[in-house]
Amino acid sequence: MVGRLDAQIKGQIRLLHALSLDRWKDRVWSLTFFGDGPDKAKIEKAIAFYGLTGRVGFGGFVNDIRTEIWRSHHVLVMPSLLEGMPLALVEAMLCGRPAVCSDVGGASELVKDAQNSFIAGSPFSSQLVEALEQAWSARAKLHEMGAAAHVDATAFVSEDPGEDLLNDLCAIIEAK
Repeated sequence: MVGRLDAQIKGQIRLLHALSLDRWKDRVWSLTFFGDGPDKAKIEKAIAFYGLTGRVGFGGFVNDIRTEIWRSHHVLVMPSLLEGMPLALVEAMLCGRPAVCSDVGGASELVKDAQNSFIAGSPFSSQLVEALEQAWSARAKLHEMGAAAHVDATAFVSEDPGEDLLNDLCAIIEAK
């Protein structure tokens, strides 16, 4: 999970709750929270409360996501309650990694459910659990899905966003 450690908005504690369910106890997995923020201590307490110490850790802030995150991590998990177009989602997909994310903000503009990533219908527990389960069931296809994510994210991101913005502004002015 990449983003600000803000449990109310980013959903870290809901994710920990989902991963504490019995079905995850005998599975081999780990989770790293990358980023920093005001709720690190609260999240650490939740890790201990849910019995996930040893499976969940913190990676802090990193400068090079491609080598420091996506070389060794396979899926972005983003159970946010509130987002715009999540930069972490775009970055992960550009790096060839699928995501499990809630259907908030612009995520559904980029995610093709079960093709390049997985989208929970909402950031709430039952739908997050379902999306995580779909990702687990498709784990043998994650590399293939990551390749599709890369292609889709590359097509989504402008090669020259500054020029695109200028053209959009000019079009707005001309329309008046």
